[in-house]
Amino acid sequence: GASDFDLANLHWQRGRAAQELGLANTRISELRKTISLGGGSNPSRVWKEMCRAEHDGGNIRLAIEACKKAISLTPLNKQGQLPGDHASLVNLYREIGEFEQARLVIRDMEGLLLRLSRGKHWEEKHFNWEAELEDAIGRVEFSAGHYAEAEARLRRAISHKERDNLHQMDYANSRTNGPTQEQAESRLDGMTAWLAMTLAKQGQLAEAEIHARKAVLNAIGRGGQDGVQVGKMLQTLASVLADQGRFEESLALLVRARLTFQCAGTIADSPLFARNSRMSAGSLTGLSRWGEALAEYEQAIKIVSDDQQLTARFNVPTIGWIRSLLALKRPEE
Repeated sequence: GASDFDLANLHWQRGRAAQELGLANTRISELRKTISLGGGSNPSRVWKEMCRAEHDGGNIRLAIEACKKAISLTPLNKQGQLPGDHASLVNLYREIGEFEQARLVIRDMEGLLLRLSRGKHWEEKHFNWEAELEDAIGRVEFSAGHYAEAEARLRRAISHKERDNLHQMDYANSRTNGPTQEQAESRLDGMTAWLAMTLAKQGQLAEAEIHARKAVLNAIGRGGQDGVQVGKMLQTLASVLADQGRFEESLALLVRARLTFQCAGTIADSPLFARNSRMSAGSLTGLSRWGEALAEYEQAIKIVSDDQQLTARFNVPTIGWIRSLLALKRPEE
């Protein structure tokens, strides 16, 4: 029969196929089988992909552990994988509100790029590495409310990533150990979506919508209308439309995104669903549908109730939440 090594690689490729179809749970299952069989030909890459799979499945804590494992297993001759791993770790800490940890990882990342700049692969790989750093910093600056700085960082990230993708696409799918074309292009979609949100925060709504729609169409073009990545991009577009006061359109996209997450097998207590509920509440508030809005705000907290940090984040009242309570004559709450 086949060896554990060969079986591990087989399950790894099945996991990649599940990713392209947007099947979060199937992908996690296949990657776990790969890991149980020893990780195949590139264990650190498998753990890297497990990090994203757990994130897409909605378990950020497991995603953080997988990312740390990927970093710890990366051999000396594959240090070029580390900027992407560090960027993922920054974003995971940012998502759960651990900003000091995120900034510590950024400092480690800056030191890593300095070391890599002295190596023989710098000329070939530096656009990708610099894109990862700029994107990581941009997202943290966004969360800190520094939108102009975030915009500058994200524009540089996109420029670097576009140049790297042109170089990488010729052979991305001809190899089995490195990132696939889908993985490379989805990173660019994520950067584009964050730029859209940053522009919207600064009132540049027309340009924000252009970037948000581009990210959605790119994601659909690669994996069809279902899949976690498509759902995320739909939520970004919904956010931009809500900022324009187009609440009906925003709400329709959020309903579609929720169904997409469900079809992909995202776990029920995923922050993806909590974020969807909170965004839906905002659009419902804009439509003066106060009771439905309040139910969505409460649902968001219920979804993440098992995680103390996430509960605290989603329990912060918004203007829409307060307006809903006042409209329903429940000011004491």
